[in-house]
Amino acid sequence: MIELVERTGLTTHLAVLDKDAVLYLVHVEPDHRQYLSGAVGQRGAIYHTALGKSLTAWLPREKVAALLATCSFEKKTDRTIDSLERFLEQL
Repeated sequence: MIELVERTGLTTHLAVLDKDAVLYLVHVEPDHRQYLSGAVGQRGAIYHTALGKSLTAWLPREKVAALLATCSFEKKTDRTIDSLERFLEQL
């Protein structure tokens, strides 16, 4: 991850699916940028994180639907995914 950050100059995260959320395990950022300091240990909704999409992209649709069964799809921005159907389309 450090090599990736050095090559790209961008922040990198390692995360896993934890129940119905993305759990951040490792956070590495370049010295000159501050994006998500303190992300380790935080949980993010699957439907509004790039990691959520990447962690569910190859799962069966039924599994994704089960993970998001209790999701409220709360709008955070104008671009926030607002339904299971839209999430599945983007996958």
